[in-house]
Formats: sequence, C-alpha cells, structure tokens
Amino acid sequence: SAFQSCQSLKSVYFPFNLKSIGTQCFRDCVALNNISLNSKIESINAYAFAGCKTLGILDFSNCTSLKNIGDYAFYECRDMTSTASESYLTLSNGLPKNIQNIGSYAFSFSGLHTGNHLNIPSSLTSIGTNPFAENQDLQYFSCDPNGEFITYGDALLNKEKTRLICYPKHCKEEHMSSLLLTESYIVPHTVTEID
Repeated sequence: SAFQSCQSLKSVYFPFNLKSIGTQCFRDCVALNNISLNSKIESINAYAFAGCKTLGILDFSNCTSLKNIGDYAFYECRDMTSTASESYLTLSNGLPKNIQNIGSYAFSFSGLHTGNHLNIPSSLTSIGTNPFAENQDLQYFSCDPNGEFITYGDALLNKEKTRLICYPKHCKEEHMSSLLLTESYIVPHTVTEID
C-alpha cells in the first residue's frame, strides 16, 4: 500500500527491473492518469490500481513478462459520475500476450474501452469471477485457438463449456451468432456454473 490514497499523484514511471506491483499499492490515487509499465513486470496484484478514476490508457504491449493481474486490480478505474470518454480506462493494445491469470473483477466497473471486442490470448489459463463486469463498450469476445477459453454466442466460456464466465453487457446485432438474439440468450446445455 505504498502509495495508497495519494490524492495528488499524477504519473508513475517504474524502473526497468520492477517485477511486481503490490496489493493496494496505488489504490484510490484518484489523480493518477499515467503509468509506464515495463517488460519485466510479472504481477499486478489485487487492488493495485483500484479506484484510480483518471487512469486513462493502459498499454500492455511492452509487458512481455506479465503473467498475473490480480483480483480487482483495475476495479473502478473510471469516474462513475462522468459520461466523458476520457473518464474511461482504454486498453489500447489488448491483454498482455503472455498473461496466465486474470483475477476476479480485475477490470470491472472501469468502463473498459477495448474497441468493442476483447481477444483472450491462448496463454490465459485462469479467469476469476466476472473480470469484465459492467463495461459498456465490450460487445463480444474472441479467443485464440488452442486456448482454455472459447466464445459461444458472444459469451465467454471455458473450453469445456461448463462455466459461463461473462456475457457482454451491450451486444450489437452484427456480431451475434445465430444462437444469440437481441433479447435472449440460449445457455449451452453443458453449462453447470454461471459467474
């Protein structure tokens, strides 16, 4: 919690050899709008940036070692009272290409801008409960082949189709499969758990 609730902190530049950002390290740093992530970061722990309401663009393209994004890591990274586009967290280059774990509610209530879809890389082996909840921009998922996750009617499921992880809040008709209608969704008969 080294920087937790630092109200005036706007930018953080991490050293090249930093490997981990601790639990609640920057939680509720409401003025923080710029972070520079390096290629050696392996883990962003629980609540690390939760409540950073002005954190704008999140670019994981240099994060080749990042394997873990903890529970609630970027939870509520937007000003919930504003409708301005700059009050939303933008994931400019998608998820880290070598990510293995995304914790529960990791990007929830952040107004995550993804360019309307989010690709799930094949390196991802574990997803917590509803990590993308309440993100208005997310319309559908795509999954790399040979990964642990699939899409079914634009929803995200584990590859066994026993767990329905997330259904995009605002699906657009042009992205829907024949199984997904504008007002209904047919849950696969193999699903035994819905997050």
